[in-house]
Amino acid sequence: MHHRRATTLFRQEERNNTVNCPAAYIVIILAFLCAGCPSSPENDTATGDNRPPAGRNVPTQDSKLLDDLIIGFDLNEGQGAAACDVKKTGPKALLKHTVWLNDKTFGKVLDFSTATSHATLEKSVAVGKTFTIAAWMKAPPRQVDHRVIASQGKSGAEDYWDVRLDRSTGRFVFHAPGLTGNSDSGHRLDDGLWHHVMVTLAPGTMQFYVDGKLVKETQVTGEIAASAAGLTIGAAPGGRHSFDGSLARLRIFNAVKRPGDVTLIKPPGLANEPSAPRLDMKRGISIDRTQPEPRRLSTDRMITAADIKLIKAMGFDHVKVLFTPSRFMTTDGGLNKDNLWYVERVVSRVLNQGMLCVICIHPRLPFKEKYLGSLEQFGVLLRFYENFARYIARNWSADKVAFQLMTEPGRNSPELDWTYLADRMWGTVRNIMPDHTLITSGDKAGNILQLQKMSPATDPNLVYSFTTYEPYPFGFNNMMGARAGNTWWKRVGPIPYPASPSIIASQMDALLKNVPAADRKAARKAMLAYGRGDALGRYNRDWHFARARAIDRWRKKYGGTIHVQCVEFGCLDAVVARQRHGGPGVLAADRQAYIRDMRESFEAFDIAWTYWSYNETFTVLNPVNRRLLKPPDADTDGIVDADLLDALGLGCPVKPIQAQPPVHKEQGQP
Repeated sequence: MHHRRATTLFRQEERNNTVNCPAAYIVIILAFLCAGCPSSPENDTATGDNRPPAGRNVPTQDSKLLDDLIIGFDLNEGQGAAACDVKKTGPKALLKHTVWLNDKTFGKVLDFSTATSHATLEKSVAVGKTFTIAAWMKAPPRQVDHRVIASQGKSGAEDYWDVRLDRSTGRFVFHAPGLTGNSDSGHRLDDGLWHHVMVTLAPGTMQFYVDGKLVKETQVTGEIAASAAGLTIGAAPGGRHSFDGSLARLRIFNAVKRPGDVTLIKPPGLANEPSAPRLDMKRGISIDRTQPEPRRLSTDRMITAADIKLIKAMGFDHVKVLFTPSRFMTTDGGLNKDNLWYVERVVSRVLNQGMLCVICIHPRLPFKEKYLGSLEQFGVLLRFYENFARYIARNWSADKVAFQLMTEPGRNSPELDWTYLADRMWGTVRNIMPDHTLITSGDKAGNILQLQKMSPATDPNLVYSFTTYEPYPFGFNNMMGARAGNTWWKRVGPIPYPASPSIIASQMDALLKNVPAADRKAARKAMLAYGRGDALGRYNRDWHFARARAIDRWRKKYGGTIHVQCVEFGCLDAVVARQRHGGPGVLAADRQAYIRDMRESFEAFDIAWTYWSYNETFTVLNPVNRRLLKPPDADTDGIVDADLLDALGLGCPVKPIQAQPPVHKEQGQP
């Protein structure tokens, strides 16, 4: 977080804590050739132009497999806003909110993880009394909604049908109000693996096949009425009940087929599906060294080998380094090659000490307003991500470096749902970096509430992240004036943790002692509210665990396999509060208790974490003895905050200071 931007970010966060502003999507329909659907700002699907070789298990298309075909889509173009029919002569399927992904089995596939993603074909498809519907599908565990592979007609009408995974059971089902009988295959397929599914109908008989084997045969009566509606792929009509997974090689025939007449591909093995992120990052630290314009990039504020050695000695397992994208991006989305030396030097200094490195794109507010505010500018940003991803992949392996795509999106346009933007962003990068661990985030200030609004994707090497300094009156303490738009916050304190109405009442005189008389009513009201807590309870250890448990419920709602990381958490210390704001800050023991409770709540629910930050405003070092933004001296006794490291569950590599010298103003304090 850029704390100098706290006012704007947190006012925006307050407006968006309870209401997400999605849905007024921009639909763009383009006419273009099937063979070439170029990446452009208008295209409504993420792209990646380093197309890998076709999957090893994908045979050349056999024309005999297309006999009796009504319509079919391979869904393997890999770019553009449309999918072409398999014969290249029929209508295109127009894509909305989908993402192209590399795939080891099919080369390219179409992912429908965004909540409203789907493809529409205006042409009607007459399935008739005899048909076969088949597709390759990959669906991770979910507990949210029906997951429709393909559909047609008006919901609930006699002309409606769909092929789906059932919401409550995850089983492969054919649903049609015009048919009576058992239309459930009995096979649960939401296991995150590729499966070939097929349903056939001959008069009176329905058969279900999974991975080439007949798994159920049932008797049905009735018929599906002829429909003038078009076909929808990956959802029910209108984008409802999105499949929330990946699809390939959809086929609809007007005859009863057998699996060998439809596909020659064999189901890939479990080795094709990693179950954990490539990098094992459990406890890390951020280094908050932005590169603000218009100053020239220099080494004055750059981290050194001594910094990384000290971080490693303290027991952290990864370092997150921030890069301000405007310094490395050209106006057309290219790379500013004159400045890339800075990225190379910083990342190399982390890796040279044997530590894992997270490269984090950390833009300032005007950048986010511009490039997340319209599809046209977002297209430019995606081109930068493609180029920057190639640069990372060319220089550093997936065993060394992870890529955090953005923190705190902030003021993206309400016309553009963040889940959709985030999916296009990671999909674009994943097509360039198939093996690197990627980290995405929630909307606005990226806190826990925003994370739980995300519709997570299916990529097991994609980490979902959040930031937290809540409750802000304690985490930010005397910086709260930036959020609240007043000056009296810097006078309040020391604010206690844990808090309750009785604790606040007993300390109210001390809390308001230095607040101007004209502001005491407002300050008293704010402190009483802090003492009451919120819907999760009083601000104490149980409150932190309740929030972590809410994240765990969100994760389980989507199958329990989503990897989550807190990429920022911390608390302003009293020394910096006095130096920068003239306020009393918080007591050191309370700060340590707050950090300990938060960290232990994360670890109790398998949430990785990255502390904010190393030797900047929210320091992990002893704020009295450290030299702001400067590397440690040879004699590091007293520089490390041993009590804070203990709260983080880490050891202390140097002798802790026994007595604190008087507070002094640090040179270079911003």
